[in-house]
Amino acid sequence: MPLIPQAQIPTLATLYASKTLSKAGPSPLYATSKALNEKVGLIRTDITTLQLSNGAIVNAANRRLLGGGGVDGAIHRAAGYDLLEECRGLGGADTGESKITNAYRLPCKKVIHTVGPIYGVEPDAPALLASCYESSLKRAVEAGLDTIAFSAVSTGIYGYPSAEAARVALKTVREFLESEDGKKLDLVVFCNFEQKDENAYHQLAPVYFPPPDDEQPKIDVSMKDASQGTETESSEEAMEKQAEAEAVEATVSKDETSVPKDEAASHGEITEKQAEAAGAAVPKDEAEAHGEAKTETAEAIVPMDEIDVSGKAAEKQAEAEAAEATVPKDEAEEAEIQTKTADEGNDTAEGGVKLCKE
Repeated sequence: MPLIPQAQIPTLATLYASKTLSKAGPSPLYATSKALNEKVGLIRTDITTLQLSNGAIVNAANRRLLGGGGVDGAIHRAAGYDLLEECRGLGGADTGESKITNAYRLPCKKVIHTVGPIYGVEPDAPALLASCYESSLKRAVEAGLDTIAFSAVSTGIYGYPSAEAARVALKTVREFLESEDGKKLDLVVFCNFEQKDENAYHQLAPVYFPPPDDEQPKIDVSMKDASQGTETESSEEAMEKQAEAEAVEATVSKDETSVPKDEAASHGEITEKQAEAAGAAVPKDEAEAHGEAKTETAEAIVPMDEIDVSGKAAEKQAEAEAAEATVPKDEAEEAEIQTKTADEGNDTAEGGVKLCKE
């Protein structure tokens, strides 16, 4: 596979300008920053082909740091035996920890090895995964590097759902880039090999790194008179429906870590009980934009059109209007399972060699 020069790695700014990436999903959680969009790259390729003259690639390693399957094995094969020899002297690493080595035959300067959590096994997995990204970023800055490229940590054999992992990664990188140390980096790349991981980043990148205002369809309701109000509402409703149709993953909940039950269960990543606890959340402001029931005790409700699929729309709408309560998670999950099983099944059926899976 040919090498990919750093200059050819598309940034979010480039992807927004080319309409390859657009704001079509959950509402942004952060303010738009053109400068940050130019410092974040997104690409689907073999991470060992990235040519980073003063940068590092991040290896999703195991605790021994002695190579393994997926991206770990691919990086060790590309770097050569010398990488293994150096790793032998590192003494392993704990989950959430990162250690740095030379890159040897790889077309980058350094390799940062981080140990991701096993989903559903290790407690406080989101915090441990965030530590993987944060500690890797710190190692890069300490080494005087200006570029770092992440593989999709823990989304391989460690079973972390792609959408949930992407939320943690995007949030952690956003906050680091806004810090003093973050100013020392020129480029942070999210390099995915699996389509499911790429889909997650395309869906969620605009939530954490929104496009410029002129690329976001906005309607200033305050400037509309009464005669234009209906047109405004119709336009917003149309945009919401389009967002739902284009959405690949579940929308982000308040804690930014919820994952649809059907996605987790289809990958065998969490138990039925854990899936029910995770639920499927939709931000409250989106629910209100659809004219659905408001709630004072919960942050999110499930759109009524998803419940229509299960044949329970009339009953749930009556309950929502009467009690102004959210739809029970188990019924929403049942509806989502019926409508998404076919699509999610494809994620687990991908064949071939997974060079970058952990």
